[in-house]
Formats: sequence, structure tokens, C-alpha cells
Amino acid sequence: MDPLYRSLWDDVDGCDTHDAYKILTRLKLSSDHDPELHRAIEAIQVMEPGQRTHYPNLAEIGPGLPATTWFWTNWIPRGAITILAGWPGIGKTYVGLHLAHCVTSRTAAPDGAELDLRSGIALYVDAEDFLPDLYFRAQTWQMNLNSFFVMQRPPRDLLDFTKPEYQDELTEMCFCLRPDLLVVDSLSMINSRGENSIEEVRSILAFLADIAQQFDTALLLMHHLRKPGKRVTTPVTMHDLRGSGHLVAMARSTITLDLLKTGPDDDLNAPRRLQVQKKNRGRMPDPLAVHFTDSPATPDVAELTFAPVNTVLTAPATKTEECSHWLLNTLTAQGPLAQAKLLQLGQPLGYSRMTIQRAREKLNGQVIDTLGAYQRGNQWRLADDESDSQP
Repeated sequence: MDPLYRSLWDDVDGCDTHDAYKILTRLKLSSDHDPELHRAIEAIQVMEPGQRTHYPNLAEIGPGLPATTWFWTNWIPRGAITILAGWPGIGKTYVGLHLAHCVTSRTAAPDGAELDLRSGIALYVDAEDFLPDLYFRAQTWQMNLNSFFVMQRPPRDLLDFTKPEYQDELTEMCFCLRPDLLVVDSLSMINSRGENSIEEVRSILAFLADIAQQFDTALLLMHHLRKPGKRVTTPVTMHDLRGSGHLVAMARSTITLDLLKTGPDDDLNAPRRLQVQKKNRGRMPDPLAVHFTDSPATPDVAELTFAPVNTVLTAPATKTEECSHWLLNTLTAQGPLAQAKLLQLGQPLGYSRMTIQRAREKLNGQVIDTLGAYQRGNQWRLADDESDSQP
């Protein structure tokens, strides 16, 4: 509120509406030579003196807010974004296709729960140009293809959801089809500038969130994790979603898919673990083991079966592996710490100085020094702390 506006407002605020109107009208007639005074008078006339702006409270807003409903109870809500994150090649597309199969065949969820199905339609956004393989897998599984719709990537172009024409196409498809499940595969391929353009990614997430809410659909967004020193055999933790804070904040539920370790050696054919890492409402469901077995029809296609993780014989973590997870979680929660402080925190848990040092080495550069290993004031910090602080 500039001084001129405030001065005029104070002059007329105590008057009744009729007197204030007369004062402002006389001033306005004599203000043609003063554009600034003319503007201030018009601004005051829009809001009558004595009038106060009404700001709605939660008691007024609350009854009109949409209630949370679950497509897959405690896993995937309707009307919001759900992230499915994992290392490239871990099997996220298989899981997304399996959920589409559950919808089109009107069968139960992977944990046996009943899905909230209405149209029985699944819509798959194929931004990665994977349609031939999707079709081959769907045929092998004998999916109901009449209820499975695909938004295809255009020839020699990206399916860029920063462009209005692609937003309009998806909006129209959702309006006409009313899908129970919308799978977007993947975030990195629906933006011509990739996931590094934070502002464009936020714009796309806002568009997808609006689509999910407007059509009350379950929206599953695939997200490829990429971290230095990480491989497909590395377990996924919430730390691995650091740097994707804007993405996780927009999602109502965040699910990860990683490899279950069943022996001392890495086995790329071992079962996967499907786990909810973060959600805003309801209890955290028990993680599921996902078994990939060759289809009897063709060994080039896997069939998925699900079971509680505790039914799979997993190899116990070594002391160094346990310490590695502890070290990541501690630095994620508390930020940079001196090695002496880490030793103080770790010793009650049975982690010696040597174990903590080996745990850091096992993390392959994910933990670095702030100054130098032997410099006064040096601390250990996560290598991606600086990138995470970007807007």
C-alpha cells in the first residue's frame, strides 16, 4: 500500500459509505491532471471504505474438499500422483503393465486386496517408445487389449508435456475414457530438457496432478533413479530420492522397486522388493516380493507373482552393509558430521572406527569430505548435498 493510497484510505475509512463516495467523486473530478491520484481513487472505489475482505476458514472450505480414495488400498490413491522409482532395468515397466492387467481383467491387486475399479480401463503413456514390447508382453499375458489404451510417442519427436498439444491430447483421452489407472512411463521422457530442468518438471507435475484430480484416476509415474556409484543391485532408500524433492513433494505415495539379496553374490534374476517409502495417509503396507519367472508361452517374457517379503529367504546383511545404510541415513537426517561424532553415534550400535570407514568405502563416493581427510574441521557429507539445495 503506497503512501498516497494509505492517506486517502485513512481520510475516508471513518466516513459512512455515502459521504466517502461523495469525497472520492469530487477528488476524482479534479484529479485528471494527476494520474497517480486518479489511480489511487479508483483502487479505493473498488473496495468501499468500511468493507473488509473475507478470508474463508477451514470450516468453510473443508466440506468441499475431495476425500482420499484408494485405487489400491494403502499403495496407490485416486486423484493424485504416485511415484514408482527404481534403477533403470529393475522392472518398473513390468510392474506398471501388471497393474494395467489387473485393471483390464478386473482381478485383485498384487497383495490380494480388491482394487477400486469403475471403468475397467487402463491408459498407458508410452513416452519411451516401448510399444512393440508392451504389445508382445500384453499378448503373451492374454490381456484384454480392448480395455487397454496407449498414448503413443510421436515419430521423430518426444512426448513433451510442456507443449499444449500433448497436454490437450492426454486431457481429451482421459475425458473420453475415464481410466481407472493412468501409467506415465517415464518422467525423464516427457520433457525435452529432461529432469534437470526443475521449473519445467514442476510444471509437468502440476499438469499431471491436475489430470489425476480432475478425472479421479490413479496416476502411476515411473521415475528412473540415477546416482553416482549406484547399480541395479543396490537397495533403494529414501536417500536415493534426495535431489528429487520437488517430485516426492508432489506425490501422494512413493513406491520403490529394488533387488532382494538372496545370497552372498549379486543375482540379477533374484526377486524384487516392492515397497512404499512415503505416503501421506493410512498405514504403511508390508513390502512385497516380486518374482519374475519365464512365461510358459515364451521365455522372452516374464510373468509376475507376488508374495510377502518375509516368505523369501534373503541373505542377512553384513555388518559393513548395515553400517552403510546407517551412515547414509544419519548424514541424510543430520547433515555433515565429523568422523569423531559419527564414531560416537555408531559405537553404541556396534560400529567400530574400521567398520564405519569400510562402510564409507562401500558407498563408492556417496560420502565425501568437506575439506580434506586430515584437515582441521573436516566433516563427512553426502556427495549430492549441493545439488539437493538447488530450487
